[in-house]
Amino acid sequence: MIVVDEDRFVAAVRARAAAEPDKVYTPPTVIHVNDDGDESEVEGACVYVERNDDDVLVGSCLLGCALIDAGVDPAVLDVGELGIDDLVCQVVVSMRTDVLHWAIVVQSEQDTGIPWGRAVEEADTKAGLTK
Repeated sequence: MIVVDEDRFVAAVRARAAAEPDKVYTPPTVIHVNDDGDESEVEGACVYVERNDDDVLVGSCLLGCALIDAGVDPAVLDVGELGIDDLVCQVVVSMRTDVLHWAIVVQSEQDTGIPWGRAVEEADTKAGLTK
C-alpha cells in the first residue's frame, strides 16, 4: 500500500494551483493511425503522468504533479486514464475520505477545462476541505 501524506498532497495541489492559477489542463497528444495507415495527432486521455522529451515520467495533470510532489513514485501513477477514486482503489493508495472527495472535485473541475486555481477554489467550496 502506498501511503500518501494527505497534508503534503493537499499542500502540493494548492502550491501547483497557486503557481499556475490560469493553467488549463490539456491531455498529451497521441498518434492515431486510421484504417488507411495515415497518422494524425489527436488529444489523448487525461493521465497522471506522461513522458517528457528525455523519456522520463513527469506529472501531467494537477493531481499527478501534486502526487509526485508529495513523494509518490511517478511509475506508480503510470496507469492510463483513471479517476482519483479508482486510483485510490486500484493502486491501493491510502487517502482519507475528506481529502479524496476534495481531490475528486479538483480533478472533475480540471477535466472540464476549469483553470487550476479556480478548480481548487471550487473544490474548497463544494467539498468543504478547510485550508
